[in-house]
Amino acid sequence: MFTEGIRYDIELLDGVDDKGGHCITTYPGRYVQDQDGPLIKINDGANGHMIINTHSAAFFRAIKSGMQ
Repeated sequence: MFTEGIRYDIELLDGVDDKGGHCITTYPGRYVQDQDGPLIKINDGANGHMIINTHSAAFFRAIKSGMQ
């Protein structure tokens, strides 16, 4: 599903809007460093690394980024 070294715009349902409802947060241009089943390890910019479970309800989608 994912290719290591390719950048993706990752969208997660982990944000909160001004009314307290859930909303999508986009993490643009993150590259996949490793994949193990449904788990992907991405470079999270200045914060280092982030592990995302793509089977989680919080995972919305990933789109190949134009920031290759």
